[in-house]
Amino acid sequence: MKLIYQIVSNKWIQHLAFWSVSFALLIHLFAYNIEIEKVDWIYTGLFHMSLLFVVYANILLLIPRFLKKGKEFIYIGVGLLTILAGVYMNHATYLYIAGILFPNYFFTSAYSTLSLSGILGSYFIISTLLHLSKSWVQMQRLEKILLKTEKEKKQSELTALHAQINPHFMMNSLNNLYGLALESDVRTPDMILKLSETMQHLLYKTNNDVVMLGEEISFLNQYVDLEKLRTDYPERINCTWEGDVGNKKIAPLLLLPLIENAFKHGFASEEKNATIQIHGNIEETSITLTVENKINVSPKAPHHKPSGLGLDNLKKRLEILYPNKHDLTNIESLTSYVAQIKLPLS
Repeated sequence: MKLIYQIVSNKWIQHLAFWSVSFALLIHLFAYNIEIEKVDWIYTGLFHMSLLFVVYANILLLIPRFLKKGKEFIYIGVGLLTILAGVYMNHATYLYIAGILFPNYFFTSAYSTLSLSGILGSYFIISTLLHLSKSWVQMQRLEKILLKTEKEKKQSELTALHAQINPHFMMNSLNNLYGLALESDVRTPDMILKLSETMQHLLYKTNNDVVMLGEEISFLNQYVDLEKLRTDYPERINCTWEGDVGNKKIAPLLLLPLIENAFKHGFASEEKNATIQIHGNIEETSITLTVENKINVSPKAPHHKPSGLGLDNLKKRLEILYPNKHDLTNIESLTSYVAQIKLPLS
């Protein structure tokens, strides 16, 4: 197939095919008898001299100099002059050139100026259409190549960003687990089990472009349960989901950073009133996740502004996966931080 495409796309073969078809059609049109004779070959060959002039003057000069530069009216005007020059050349060919090249034959132009203008004008228009269609095909092919290259580039970026998530998640989880282990906390075995369950989702589900929404929400619930195990105030963590997951799908790990960030900064201090509210609203074609956490209210407590790898990574992935189709907002006050994300569902 590649060899055939290379042959068909070769410009010399294309031109040869065009003129072969042209010669075959015109020789039968000009023939005096049913059987093609030598004189018919000569007459048709001479006729093609004016056709060659009009077609290649159009392709090599008029189209690149006028039509492709947006000078359509000049193109039409010069094109008409070229056709008239072709008519004059056709008459001159049979009056003067034919007698010199073939002295044993007597040729006259069999067509009037008007008829010749029609024939040459047809070739002029056909050559324009063929040239433009070829340019259009080349542009489409180039556009496909550019789109494929851009898609591959974005996929590479997405893969690289995705690869950052697992180590980041594992680092946070292991740090929490390490803290519990140092204190010989009885919650350590449960935390290891929850961590194992979440890692199964990370390893086996998130390599796909999309995952089932129900599976992603289960993973997020497991993560929240994991975080509850490491705090002394699990009752202050509330996670609810509203709506039907059905067979809806979503790109994986786009909701996690908001929840992860809330735990990272919402319980960063020893404030007794630290709380986290997580609410997901599932609609027919979209999902909205709202995460609110109380931030430090004590004047002596350090101010923790949400930041870091998780959110930076999220913004970049959203730009690749859902350009102009997502909504990510945050509202910060002295006592709370609210982050909200809205994503389309498939």
